[in-house]
Amino acid sequence: MVSGRLVMLPGARVSLGPIAPEDHEAIKSTDFDLEHTELGGRHGVFPGSDKQARDLDLMLKAPDEASFAILLKPRLRVIGFCGIRGIDHRNGSARVFIGINDKRLWGRGYGRAALALLCDFAFDVLSLHSLRLNVFGFNERAIRSYKAVGFRVAARLRESVQRRGRLYDDVMMDILDREFRKRHKSVVPVAGEGTRKGRRRN
Repeated sequence: MVSGRLVMLPGARVSLGPIAPEDHEAIKSTDFDLEHTELGGRHGVFPGSDKQARDLDLMLKAPDEASFAILLKPRLRVIGFCGIRGIDHRNGSARVFIGINDKRLWGRGYGRAALALLCDFAFDVLSLHSLRLNVFGFNERAIRSYKAVGFRVAARLRESVQRRGRLYDDVMMDILDREFRKRHKSVVPVAGEGTRKGRRRN
């Protein structure tokens, strides 16, 4: 525990922890930021509605979702949020999402580090087999970040996204557990052992 924040998944540069009630305003603030909505596309290019803000609590408590605050070390300041949606335990699949709220921190590798922690949690704790995400073709910075974690382009919906008079692909990327484990060492704590200090899974 540092600065009052609980750490669930410790990392070298960032850690992941539970989302606290005081974080909700920061989450909702991205719904009213044009650059965030254009990149994420969650609400198109329109700001979030009051109803969407009221539904935030329900989303965070959904049984098929797991959401985390991204905590910048060493002070554990909240800089963004990430999570897993549509968890399908029968088929071992789910979708992931990630966003860094503080635009001054974009391009510094914090999102990549957080995504690796999130995948570690999904494959190790939830025992999932595959993860996927969607990203717009013009968001080259995000695509590079996802590829650095190990995601691959799996499919494209060609010219299905229009932004400022131009058409772009909606790109689906995915990663399998064995692909992730070839590139990354797990940091998921084990009861009685503390952090695994980078031990690889077989």
